[in-house]
Amino acid sequence: MKIPCLRWWIASLLVAASVLNYLDRAALGFAATQIKAEFHLTETQYASIVSAFLAAYTISYLVGGILVDRLGTRRSVVITVTLWSAANMAHALSQSAVELMLFRFLLGLGEAAFYPAAMRACAEWFLPRDRSKPIGLFLGGASFGAVIAPVLMAWMMEMPNVGWRGAFAVTGAAGFLLLPFWLFMFRLPNRHSRITQVEREYLGETLAGDVKPERPWPLRKLLGLRQTAVLITARSLTDASWYVLLFWLGKYFRESRGFDNAQVMLWLWIPYATADLGALAGGWISSARIRSGSSVVSARTGCMVAFALLLPFSLLGFLMPAPLAALALISVATFGHMAWGTNSLTLHTDLYPAHSVGTMMGVTGAAGALAGIAVQLALGQALDLTHSYLAVFITTACLHPLAAIIIRLGLRGMEAREEEPRLDLVAGEHLRAQGGPIVP
Repeated sequence: MKIPCLRWWIASLLVAASVLNYLDRAALGFAATQIKAEFHLTETQYASIVSAFLAAYTISYLVGGILVDRLGTRRSVVITVTLWSAANMAHALSQSAVELMLFRFLLGLGEAAFYPAAMRACAEWFLPRDRSKPIGLFLGGASFGAVIAPVLMAWMMEMPNVGWRGAFAVTGAAGFLLLPFWLFMFRLPNRHSRITQVEREYLGETLAGDVKPERPWPLRKLLGLRQTAVLITARSLTDASWYVLLFWLGKYFRESRGFDNAQVMLWLWIPYATADLGALAGGWISSARIRSGSSVVSARTGCMVAFALLLPFSLLGFLMPAPLAALALISVATFGHMAWGTNSLTLHTDLYPAHSVGTMMGVTGAAGALAGIAVQLALGQALDLTHSYLAVFITTACLHPLAAIIIRLGLRGMEAREEEPRLDLVAGEHLRAQGGPIVP
């Protein structure tokens, strides 16, 4: 049986996986107060637990991105969803800070490789001019996972005989429900028996044949490209900023703004809901600019500069005495980050051929996680010394504008390096001068 709009069904599964991915990682921030009390943790110890996740995330992003380009998208998603779901369930067994740190490490190993696999799936199933839309959707799914995390965690932790341990077990188990649908739905386009003729024509005539995928570029070649250095630097800055919002925002509103479980459920989903909107808006706006005649790189980077200017609203929120006014301004910042993120990640598919997108996602993601570790540890020590979240919000306010300058200057003139039309053998699509991978 043929499945109409198959690429969008695949995109919907990526969205569902990203919801669970972020729900599982964000859960710690909303259970942190109870966990800290049970294990008698200092702020520095809490930062170390968060950093254990990021350390594994670094390793898994780098190694996982390379493996995704060798194992293929289908198997890679199965492996990563299985590992992170099992690790999240294991949090319920923690009896000490050390054990919790171990399970956070395993969670990071599982979660990171999903994003190179998801990006590769978008490169395999969507034309360049359309890729920011599915990427925006699964990034929006990630934010939606963070939206529902405070509601679900607070609700489950209030239930008798559930608590924070039961909440981790339930949210982790949900990942296993996704896998049968993924195995049924996903194949490479040129090998898929359920693809319609309309979708074949969208993706290119070569899908009718037996096309052998190109081999991924070696890491040394990728690291030698100018755009690689630019993306690594920019992503290091902005990922570090986002990890601060993701892992510390729940603690901040509980400890400094006095939110209880009821207020967490009522209000703390808002900054992640606006992040959802940002992910969608970022993709649609840059796609509209491309369709109106802007080149791919110019459209993406122009949007990124505009969205980066929204991040300083987080510092304004910190300075606001009214908690809900603070939440509203911080929500503007989370909108800006995820709109930035959609375009930042889509640049990976614009600047590199599909067969090497997973590797590049791994390289830049590992750099972002390393930066996140350094920032988390520094902020933990700053909080123990000053008992103020000022350093947290200065960090979130400054890093995106700095990254925007690097992106805009570093990729200037890249439009002139776009290839002549060529055939991408992995996705089977004819790439146009305004839409194909940009390589020197």
